[in-house]
Amino acid sequence: MESICMVVNETVNSFESQYNLGKEASKDVLLYCRPTVERYYFGKLYDKLFAMYAIKNQDEDKLF
Repeated sequence: MESICMVVNETVNSFESQYNLGKEASKDVLLYCRPTVERYYFGKLYDKLFAMYAIKNQDEDKLF
C-alpha cells in the first residue's frame, strides 16, 4: 500500500512539474490531478487489494 502511495505521489509531482508553467489555465486543471491519478491506480488495483483485505480480515468477518 505504501508503494502504491509513493507511485501516486511521484506521478502527481511529475504532472505538476510538467504542466505548472505559470499559466493560469493549468492551475485549474492541477486541482483535479491527484484525485484523477488516485482513481486510476486504485481502480486498476481494486480487485487485488480487496482480495488481500478479505483474506487478512477473514477471522473478523466470520464473527459478524
